Amino acid sequence: MQLPKYKDRFGGNEKWYLEKMKLLDQKIQSFDCCLMSNSKWRRLFLAILENKSIIKHCEIAEFAFKNNATHWVNSMKLDDENIKGAEFIFGDYIDEHFAGGHNPISYREIEYIEFRKIYFCRTSHPVHKLKHEDVRMEQDLELIKKILSNVGQFCWDETDQYKRILGYK
Repeated sequence: MQLPKYKDRFGGNEKWYLEKMKLLDQKIQSFDCCLMSNSKWRRLFLAILENKSIIKHCEIAEFAFKNNATHWVNSMKLDDENIKGAEFIFGDYIDEHFAGGHNPISYREIEYIEFRKIYFCRTSHPVHKLKHEDVRMEQDLELIKKILSNVGQFCWDETDQYKRILGYK
């Protein structure tokens, strides 16, 4: 079965797709090297999904092309019960339903993916279902690194508060 392509998500708007790819190529040229291939990103996201009981939260930093921002950050929806498998992880992009953003993200657009030791999770209040609370959560960064290192070799940027897998250097 052939996986859908990122280009197909532009609904036939070839001009916008080509414009975005040109901007992306310019952004990528500012780095010395690309550290990830599409297949490596796909394997990484599949491993994150397979281990979402341990990897509870991560953020994708993608290049921004508007509003003078350097990048956008999307929190992946690992706690969403509707995300059960690889149906949102494609050959050259991840779907917005999994990525937590408004648009799909081409793997080439990802500057890095970050795992934080401490993160906040929005939950429904136990009594007032319409009221939300931000709950402080923790995850084991060393265990996350160990699990993901079994998938492949990655370039890590790390502190005691976060670990990042870099897409470019």
